[in-house]
Amino acid sequence: MDRHQVLEIKKEFVQSFMLNGPFKGYINAIGLTNRTMAEWSKGGHTEPTEAIRERLTKTGENPEELIIHVGLVKALPENLSLPGEYKGVKLEVQVIGEIKAL
Repeated sequence: MDRHQVLEIKKEFVQSFMLNGPFKGYINAIGLTNRTMAEWSKGGHTEPTEAIRERLTKTGENPEELIIHVGLVKALPENLSLPGEYKGVKLEVQVIGEIKAL
């Protein structure tokens, strides 16, 4: 899937999940990233990105695969869950807290 297709799917995801429906108050950020950077972020920025790329490659994953990164204000309640992928694009969900402007 090319970057343009992933961007279009991300726009649809924003409309379906961030701006409407039961997730509206939970999602505060949605962006595109690749698998390497998603793993780096999830791991607390401690593992070198080159090591992450090597690990992903060894497990048969594409370290440059584009994914949708979803930032949550707080953890979802038990009755809500986001899918692992949306229209063929993997989702990485992370509780990042509230974003405030300075």
